[in-house]
Amino acid sequence: AKLVSYLAAETVDDVMTRHLIVSHPDEYIKDALNKMRRYRIRYLPIVNEKKELLGELTLHEIILKFGTLLSGII
Repeated sequence: AKLVSYLAAETVDDVMTRHLIVSHPDEYIKDALNKMRRYRIRYLPIVNEKKELLGELTLHEIILKFGTLLSGII
């Protein structure tokens, strides 16, 4: 009951992360992976030069992409 009342009283603004670690479309995958490792995150918002959200890059997407590439080699 306490959890429900807490969640009902809190807003997204109360709990959201304000200082995002982001990437840009022209950043190399290795650099994005280094950010993910350094900050222990599994996704990176992708923004343009105006800091507008373009999408997100997830660790899962990277693993799938490189897994597919490796399966063609092995």
